[in-house]
Amino acid sequence: TQTLLNRIGWRTASQRSLFAAFQIGTPIALAGLVFLGHELFFPRSGNLLVVLLFSLALGYLIPKRLLAYAAKRRQQEVAIEVSTFIPLLRILFESGMAVEQALRVLSQEARHLLPVLTGELRVVLARVDSGLELNQELSKTASLLDVDEFNDTCVILQQLIQQGGGAMKSLQALKELLDDRRLTRMEEYISKMSAKMSVVMMVFLFPALMIVLAGPSFVAISRAFLS
Repeated sequence: TQTLLNRIGWRTASQRSLFAAFQIGTPIALAGLVFLGHELFFPRSGNLLVVLLFSLALGYLIPKRLLAYAAKRRQQEVAIEVSTFIPLLRILFESGMAVEQALRVLSQEARHLLPVLTGELRVVLARVDSGLELNQELSKTASLLDVDEFNDTCVILQQLIQQGGGAMKSLQALKELLDDRRLTRMEEYISKMSAKMSVVMMVFLFPALMIVLAGPSFVAISRAFLS
């Protein structure tokens, strides 16, 4: 739970307390609603204890499922933003900026374009301002978000910090690799969508087509037998 909270950006004590209250309150509220519905609609049923236990278990699982869904959704947003993040980095590096300077510029100027990544960058840079090393903070953030595209980008940035150059070709190669991955995923999505649409067509269109084509013949045969 703590890892998922960090992954969606809930790192303060107030945010963790809010989720803890939601985690405790959801089972109690769901059990109360189930008990009220049972007493109103099924007062003579003898399965109240089983239903309450089931509602408590379901209410306990719902917050964690929602948290896992939110974390996965945020990871997908990070993966999408990385494809824009890399060209912006290359532009800033070509203008002569260092890694930390380029990250600071992006964290301030690209808030609307990269809302998730710039939020994470601001946290990293705040820790750097407090005396921590940028290299280690990038590594921690990459392991925390657990997004392959961002992990590869952070590895290249760490190499650039240590070596001081030679990262432009690596960033370009990574951008091309990410584009190829996205193209492959889109092709897989389209192929799955076409299969689903074929099933929908077979279920809904084929019966209607049979009615239109075979309906007159069936009506004519029925009239012939009845006459």
